[in-house]
Amino acid sequence: MELPVKSPVIFGSSRRLQQVVTNLTNNAINYTENGEIKLVLSETDDDVRFEVIDTGIGVPPKDIPRLFDEFYRGSNVESKGSGLGLSIARRIITAHGGKIWAESPVPETGRGSKFVFIIPKNQNK
Repeated sequence: MELPVKSPVIFGSSRRLQQVVTNLTNNAINYTENGEIKLVLSETDDDVRFEVIDTGIGVPPKDIPRLFDEFYRGSNVESKGSGLGLSIARRIITAHGGKIWAESPVPETGRGSKFVFIIPKNQNK
């Protein structure tokens, strides 16, 4: 984990944001048989950024555009779950005025996946 010394303050639903973090982390665990998973929290003056980076099986590039669609399952995974977790995560992040996306392979390592969301600290801005 990479966390700032002082936790950033944001306005939002802690329960729903925890649901997103849990979902992204569980996905990383489920699709990383060997390797590592890294959670990174950072901030700017206006935003908070959260990343889940893994060295797992990754997501085929053709699947990335549909990955957050309801009931969509990656073409390289066996049936495990309903295919709703990422679409729910997108709804929660969007409701908080943020953005969520996936990168695979991870640009820095050339393998695995990186799921990122950014939410504003103050949604009234």
